[in-house]
Amino acid sequence: MSQKCLGGLGEFRLVCCGLRTDLGCPGLHYSKNLASPCAAVTPVREKLFSLQILRFLAAFMVFFSHIEDRYENWEQKYHLVVPRLGLDGQLGVDIFFVISGFVMGYVTFDKFGTMGASRKFIADRVSKVVPLYWALTLLQCAVFIASSHLGGHLNLERLNLGELLKSLSFIPYFNVEGKHRPLLGQGWTLDFEMAFYAVVAASLFLRRSWAIAAITGTFVLVWFLGNVLRVPIDVVRIWSSPIIFEFLLGFYLAFGRSLWLRSGRTLPSIPGVTIAIIAIIAGHILFLGRGASPWINALVGLVTVSLCVLIRNPPPKDIARRTLVRLGDSSYSLYLSHNMALLAVGVLWRGIFGAAAIWAYVPVMIVTALAGAHMCYLMVERPSTKWLRGVLR
Repeated sequence: MSQKCLGGLGEFRLVCCGLRTDLGCPGLHYSKNLASPCAAVTPVREKLFSLQILRFLAAFMVFFSHIEDRYENWEQKYHLVVPRLGLDGQLGVDIFFVISGFVMGYVTFDKFGTMGASRKFIADRVSKVVPLYWALTLLQCAVFIASSHLGGHLNLERLNLGELLKSLSFIPYFNVEGKHRPLLGQGWTLDFEMAFYAVVAASLFLRRSWAIAAITGTFVLVWFLGNVLRVPIDVVRIWSSPIIFEFLLGFYLAFGRSLWLRSGRTLPSIPGVTIAIIAIIAGHILFLGRGASPWINALVGLVTVSLCVLIRNPPPKDIARRTLVRLGDSSYSLYLSHNMALLAVGVLWRGIFGAAAIWAYVPVMIVTALAGAHMCYLMVERPSTKWLRGVLR
């Protein structure tokens, strides 16, 4: 686009919209300005509120599944039978990965082959992911040490310099229990995320068409090494999980959406997107539950994310949706911090109430975790992200 065309449109700039994904600002909608003699493509403000709500729902599924995982301890200690909803935390992770792929594809669509794009991309990703994760990993180490001195059940053997360095460096490994879990358990997904970011960052030196082929080829190669050649290297064995292809689903979705909008076409406006997404997730819980096929989970992730980004939806007017959007802001904090809340509330509850008022434990736990996560977002995640981004950029 010529400088003259840009001048005729006034200031041409990207507007970060209300969507606060954990990775950038994909809420940008393009259409043609027919009044311009150059028919230039101009940005139209669009806020993907539904995607923000979906981020919260995904984090909440992981959180609530961990609440239900702890029911076994209550049942053994107090000889109770605690009913379960069967929320699938893995489905929440699958949705997160499709969202991540979408956001990466959207924010990099115009950046391939441009000077400094890779450096800025890495700065944004590191500043968003690293500060909170490092802080909570170190806090988890303190919990390990304190628990061992108080006679707790946490395994102090896991706390060693090697595991700490690998955890902080996002290098995947199998712990002493044979599981792919860093010191902060939920961080296992970040090992995949950071690997994906590295591949995207390297591809930004290429033209867009070559970059898409390079990213796809890299994922296929890693999967082939781990699943066909069965290379006996832990990093390859972990990264070759088929779950990596969920990033590609979101990535391709973002490119398709961007090309559609750049052509001057618009998205349909259909009400009830949030209700439809909740209905799909509820159907998964009722009919499939935790035993669902990984491919079914990936499909549910793709469908729900597609509903959020391929259909326009108005700003939330009711308090319920506005609250869900706000909770979406702190979904990354909720995802990483909820086990700390589970541990603290669980210890206090058993010490004070025992088996009494067990019916109140879950709502108290939910309110505590959500409030704690939002405080963590406001006091730790957001300011640390802003500070580190300023340093790295």
